[in-house]
Amino acid sequence: KLQIMESQAESYLKQLELISHDPAAYPHMQSDICSWELFLSHVTKEIEKAKSQFEEQITAIKNGSRLSELSQVQIPKLSFPACNTVHPELLSESSGHDDQGL
Repeated sequence: KLQIMESQAESYLKQLELISHDPAAYPHMQSDICSWELFLSHVTKEIEKAKSQFEEQITAIKNGSRLSELSQVQIPKLSFPACNTVHPELLSESSGHDDQGL
């Protein structure tokens, strides 16, 4: 799910950057772009964190631990940032992408 969110955030950010050429039409554009860049950075860090936890578990299993003894890899629930400009659903509809239930 994090990788899907990352892909959708990257796509949305690209769309924002494409329409950012008219600042008068979208006065909050720069703020939205910054919010999405920060969100994308956070998602990327969470993906790396989950991968690291998974690798630690694989190492523990190789060293004799039982899977049932290990804690679950924690995947946080993240929400897209609030938009002042255009909602992600509108961009995904206009670009032909599914939102994949997120």
